[in-house]
Amino acid sequence: MQLDCMQNLAKDIPNQPAPVTPKTPEESLQSAQTMPNFTCEEVSSINTTVPTDVTFTDQCAALQSQLKDIKGQIPKNIPIPTNIPVNY
Repeated sequence: MQLDCMQNLAKDIPNQPAPVTPKTPEESLQSAQTMPNFTCEEVSSINTTVPTDVTFTDQCAALQSQLKDIKGQIPKNIPIPTNIPVNY
């Protein structure tokens, strides 16, 4: 999904209160490590080959369609993060 697509979607959302600050990757990792039964293991190799039987969907088009369907039903006081870092 393209970042500019998400930014365009955000223009159609009603005005929101102050943005929620997302967790940093380090904070997310700390939270994950305190979860029960959470373990990490090293692997010797990873298969990163893209499967040939996968159908990709344009998520931005799907979100635009959903937003159009619910326009006017979105509450105006839900904090939506706006300052999510693009790259970690």
